[in-house]
Amino acid sequence: MSVKTGVLYLGDSFAEIGKVEFGKLIETKTWYRGREPLSKVFSQFFNDPISELLVCNKSLHSIYRKRLGNRFAFLVTSGFENWLDINRPVVGAPLSLDAERAPSILEPEFVFGVQARMDRQGGILQDLNINDLEFLVSKLKMHQIKDVAIGLLHANVNSEHENKIAEFLRSQDFRVHLSSQMQGISETSRWWAAVLNAYLTPIHLEQFQELQQALQLTTSPQTEIYLLGGDKKVPYNHPLAPIQSFFGPIMALEMWRKKWNASALLYLGVEDFWLLPSVRQHRCCITMELGPVAIPNFTHTRLSIQNTQRIQKSFWGNLEISQNEMGFEPGPICLGKGLAPQLLDIFWLKGRLDEVPGLSDRLVERFKPRVLESLQTQSRNFIQGSHRFEDKNPMDIIDELEQEFVKKLMVDLIDLNSSVVVIGALAFNLQKLIQPKCNALSIQTKWSDSPSVLLQAMALCNEWTMENQPSHFLTH
Repeated sequence: MSVKTGVLYLGDSFAEIGKVEFGKLIETKTWYRGREPLSKVFSQFFNDPISELLVCNKSLHSIYRKRLGNRFAFLVTSGFENWLDINRPVVGAPLSLDAERAPSILEPEFVFGVQARMDRQGGILQDLNINDLEFLVSKLKMHQIKDVAIGLLHANVNSEHENKIAEFLRSQDFRVHLSSQMQGISETSRWWAAVLNAYLTPIHLEQFQELQQALQLTTSPQTEIYLLGGDKKVPYNHPLAPIQSFFGPIMALEMWRKKWNASALLYLGVEDFWLLPSVRQHRCCITMELGPVAIPNFTHTRLSIQNTQRIQKSFWGNLEISQNEMGFEPGPICLGKGLAPQLLDIFWLKGRLDEVPGLSDRLVERFKPRVLESLQTQSRNFIQGSHRFEDKNPMDIIDELEQEFVKKLMVDLIDLNSSVVVIGALAFNLQKLIQPKCNALSIQTKWSDSPSVLLQAMALCNEWTMENQPSHFLTH
């Protein structure tokens, strides 16, 4: 019997698992995570030995976006305690009087200045007195903080001070995250990377423990677990695994594109829509809503239009697809839990969610009238002077919202100067809706209805010994 490897994709609410033999995906399962725990799925699915398990975990990125991470401390060069927060990008129109910044993940009461300084060449201007940190230990332990991020000026040139602080804190049983370990060019990008890693590590370790416990119920309890990162695979318990996991799906899709020699790649999945442009470039940093963050990744765009965006009334009184993503908890009305209609509900009413693995069997048919009623109620306009309301045909509303979806999608695709391959669980179902507009804009498309695209891509990733590869091994 040949030894197989396992591949596992963990999304926000949906998951896929597969077996790989000789580089090919031979068996898969898609399920809703809230319905079946990992332990049950593993015990039923892995009835043959597996040599290793490769995991692509998108859920940490979602935990960050929803600000559900853990409390941590941040030690930074004295005088720079507010540097990260005041440099967060402005959200919305730059000239708006109501311009805001994205919510920070830093808590000011747990940001501490360190009296030590180096110049840009790494020369010590003010040495570190480790005794100054003694008072921190009792305070952090009193607040049950386990993770500490450290960001000192020019630590990428000389990490002596960061290493001394890390050694002291580790001796006190803290987990330490150093900016000097990050690949970013700027201080800001490295500091944010260390901060994000500290913010997500406790949840990541809980997930690692859950995976280990689930494997205990299979025929391969000692199987090594690896995580697919933004540009390579690493052991799941690697210190930088939490932030590495952010762009694992992009890495998988990049491998798929390389294998099939595709130019641009449009991924229309159940939970996310992504675009990989025709220009392939490896980056050590990405601009997120907090600012630049030193996380390795390949060039990609998360589209401005997403499945779980809420349908609501615009400033002008008509229904529109808002930028407010609701997610799958509680989820769209079509899954029997949500209260507000989302874009996915519109696709459902038009029959575009048929035969989607893991999703179609969860659709609750009896909730269709609720979606229609909600759309009609929100679109009702009061006619001045007549003392009555004007109702629109719900199907006309649905058609208008679908056309809005297509227009917003085309805005993201308009700069493509080559053909695009469209893949993902919803690709085939949305083809008839999208194709005419692509033709009108001279965007050449190729459609793939291949199931479990991400798992197939992960099977390709497993052919590489990526932990021994340079981080730019896929650069063209």
